[in-house]
Amino acid sequence: MDWITTLKEISPFLAIVVSMVALIAGPYFQSKVARQQSLSMMREKWIYMFRDTLVELTTKLDVLHEFTNEHGFSGTPEYERHLSELSALQNRINFMVNSGEDIYKDLLKNINDAVVLVLHGIEDYQEFHNANDKIKELGQRAVR
Repeated sequence: MDWITTLKEISPFLAIVVSMVALIAGPYFQSKVARQQSLSMMREKWIYMFRDTLVELTTKLDVLHEFTNEHGFSGTPEYERHLSELSALQNRINFMVNSGEDIYKDLLKNINDAVVLVLHGIEDYQEFHNANDKIKELGQRAVR
């Protein structure tokens, strides 16, 4: 028997084996690709949400910095509303990041420092703006 005849005889068996391998391996690899795409989409969504939250936070810091008098408290209902919103934004960021990573440790520390400057009515505007700029810089580095 030559090899062509042998191949003709076993070709139905080979077709079944190849089909079974494709039947098993196909969904496995499809699930791997789908999972990667899903993780990628979730990461992208997190980045946009994180950036939006940082924009809100730095804007709120600017607003509160303008509200704060030399004693660190304006006392108006609008000031209290902004202060409450700032606290919510700060908490959201705390829950969004892994505080064990150095970049996020630095970011959280700078956020806390800027909040303290706002609440205590620091009159050194440059110090506040430097802290706020540092938050923006760290936020951009964190999502790279």
